[in-house]
Amino acid sequence: LSSALVTLKLPLDVLTPAQVEAEYAREMAALDPASAFYDHAARAYADWRRETLALLAGESAPTTIPVDVQVVRIGPAAFVAVSAEVFSRLAVDLRAAAGPRVYVVGYANGDIGYLPPAEIYAEGGYEVDNAYKFYGHFMVAAGGFEQVRETALAMLRIR
Repeated sequence: LSSALVTLKLPLDVLTPAQVEAEYAREMAALDPASAFYDHAARAYADWRRETLALLAGESAPTTIPVDVQVVRIGPAAFVAVSAEVFSRLAVDLRAAAGPRVYVVGYANGDIGYLPPAEIYAEGGYEVDNAYKFYGHFMVAAGGFEQVRETALAMLRIR
């Protein structure tokens, strides 16, 4: 039995106030006023806009976010715990490099939101374009997934 924990500071894609306003306008334009979801979504986006602009108006908007990477070994099995919603690709990559008895646990010791591989940023979609708005911070910058993966691999190599 062994364990190790590393807390990384992943960079965030900090938006400007103009970018926040543009994102808010884009989200509101995409909502269907006839939808039963409209009122809830409109309030959520308005809250995100207000809170994010207030954060940016403060003295120091955060530019990084802490994420825990923990490895626990129990006999031949290794569990990699990450305080994020990780893509299944993390398990695939770790198993390819460290063997089939590596198991990934997301939402461990917290949840910073989605942590997509770099190529997903170009594709866009909910995980990159929207989800962070409901976590109270900016989106993790591209490369965060790879930083977590490399840290986990280094931790798995230590016996």
